[in-house]
Amino acid sequence: MASLLNIMILVLAGALGACVGSFVNVVIYRLPRGLSVSKPRRSFCPRCERSIAGYDNIPVLSYLLLRGRCRHCKEPISIQYPIVELVAAMLFVATYDVLVVARWREGIGAWPHDAAIVIAFWTLWAGLLATAVMDLELYYLDIRVTWFVAAVGVLCHAFWTPDSSAGWVRPGPALAAATLAAVAALVLTFVYARRRQADLEKNSQHDPAPDEMPVLPVAKAIPPVVRITLALGFLAIAGYVAWVAVAPGSERTAVVGLPIAAGRLAVVVAVLMLATIAAGSVPRAADETLFEAIETERFSARRMAMGEAGWLIPATVAGLAAMLCCAYSSGAFELAAKTLHWNPIGPWRPLLGVATGLSGWLLAGALGWAVRLIFTLALGKEAFGVGDIHILAAAGAVLGWPAVVLGFFISAPLALVGIAVFTLRRRSRAIQYGPWLAIGFFVAAAMQDWIVVALREAYGF
Repeated sequence: MASLLNIMILVLAGALGACVGSFVNVVIYRLPRGLSVSKPRRSFCPRCERSIAGYDNIPVLSYLLLRGRCRHCKEPISIQYPIVELVAAMLFVATYDVLVVARWREGIGAWPHDAAIVIAFWTLWAGLLATAVMDLELYYLDIRVTWFVAAVGVLCHAFWTPDSSAGWVRPGPALAAATLAAVAALVLTFVYARRRQADLEKNSQHDPAPDEMPVLPVAKAIPPVVRITLALGFLAIAGYVAWVAVAPGSERTAVVGLPIAAGRLAVVVAVLMLATIAAGSVPRAADETLFEAIETERFSARRMAMGEAGWLIPATVAGLAAMLCCAYSSGAFELAAKTLHWNPIGPWRPLLGVATGLSGWLLAGALGWAVRLIFTLALGKEAFGVGDIHILAAAGAVLGWPAVVLGFFISAPLALVGIAVFTLRRRSRAIQYGPWLAIGFFVAAAMQDWIVVALREAYGF
């Protein structure tokens, strides 16, 4: 039996997740329209633009009490809102279960001792949920979301360096120095590129036409089955918590060798896959438009890839130079090691934590750029979007690069299932890969240690 404290925190995690999901809905609606997330502070109806009162903004519950319609204009509210809130609640509950109750990850499990890394995981899932929905609706990804997630990941790692986390993959002095040099070079390159772009836009004096702005689909009438669906969502989360109370263990079963609690994870993954397939199967006018744009640009795709590689050269050179300097200079290596493990208070090593988050961000992003450049040059058309690279980098800042590599390969077979359904339902050649990456990262984040053990037992490494 799980402790009463863990059960209470699971319930609170679900409530917190639903509230965060409500804010994620704000991000999903406002950012593609160029609106501020913070102004106006109060949520508003997208039809009549009246502010929504606090008692009408309770996650999921208000939707049910209002019967899916605005109190003022009586227009239907998109089913997306309560679904996103329920999914966020389920992700928050499952994360606390995996990390603290079942303790699947080595070095994580003491609450509130490991609260910083749990918060980082929660932030990542909220950000990936926002990017997934925007991608499914509009093939749109606002990189400010991934930057925010990456920043929170680095900050949380800076506060999470206990001795119990020795099993977490952390950079050595050489990699830490290379990361710092490469990130500094990337910042300078980014600043230069933005100034150059600003000068070009100023000279062109081009104002975007209204039809260039992304437009979200209009909500349709809510079918009666929606109330049943949402009620089942409530029951699913309640059932999950009850399941944890009865069988919280992380020990393996005798039959398949997986942890007993893996059944809970399988249910969550199945829900995420079904939701992604259902949302992605809806035909959209932008499907063929996007594919035609890719086909149009295929004649210049290799040139574009080479140009992107050129922008990455300064960071690559700076990182390699710093790494070689540490590797072949004992003085530089000792200085880097001493700086990296500076501990102002007890076991707290903030610089090591920052280096952990930044190295994960850098290496995961490098993986994405490598995939994009190699396959674009090989296929002669754009492969693996820039938005997906930002998703990889943000996940790396929280999970570390090993989980990102695992998640990248896990997402491929999951995406094949979605593609098969999309082909039958939507008949579109344009497929959003971001949501499948998010599901793959969720599985990898939970199962990384079990997967590594299984690979070692199977292949002896």
